[in-house]
Amino acid sequence: MARILVADDHPLFRDALRQMLTSGDQPHDIAETDSLPATLAWLKQEDEPDLLVLDLAMPGSAGLLGLQQIRRAWPALPVVVVSGSDQALIVAGSQELGALGFCSKSAAPDALRHTLEQVLLGELCFPAISDAGEHTPLLRAMAQLQTLTPAQYDVAMRVSTGELNKTIAWDLGISEATVKAHLTTIFRKLGLHGRAQLVSLLSQLRLRPE
Repeated sequence: MARILVADDHPLFRDALRQMLTSGDQPHDIAETDSLPATLAWLKQEDEPDLLVLDLAMPGSAGLLGLQQIRRAWPALPVVVVSGSDQALIVAGSQELGALGFCSKSAAPDALRHTLEQVLLGELCFPAISDAGEHTPLLRAMAQLQTLTPAQYDVAMRVSTGELNKTIAWDLGISEATVKAHLTTIFRKLGLHGRAQLVSLLSQLRLRPE
């Protein structure tokens, strides 16, 4: 019996998934959360589950950045992404950030069950996508985000929400010169040429228009 955390803000979807996973020959132990902050709090307080089923559109989730935040904190945690959209960027981005599987919410229940079972067995399970190539630069930048130190990542996230260097320095207890040094490294690692490109990149990973 696996311990599975279902992180989704739609009660009907959670109920359907719970019924699916607690019935049959091998029922699983299910826990539920309904937002990214609640999911992070659960993961910090509880033993790491065997699988996290993660909705990218929960309150506070920030799209693919929510997945990235989880992967940075719990790199060994198996994650299956579920999404109302099966756009190539979302599927390829989920895989790039270390999820082990992806399933659209519009898929048949058997398809979702198959995805979860394969990942619990340690296999990758992603749908075929034909146009991921057009997102190659974004996927490359996404991979480079993983190389940022925690301090650099924090600065990047704050810049993406419009905070000024002075505010970032005050909040983090560092000098503005240190913030500027972090940004120089961030731009170099991500192959960007300034603040506007960083904001654009992270806006796309939040899966919402700039």
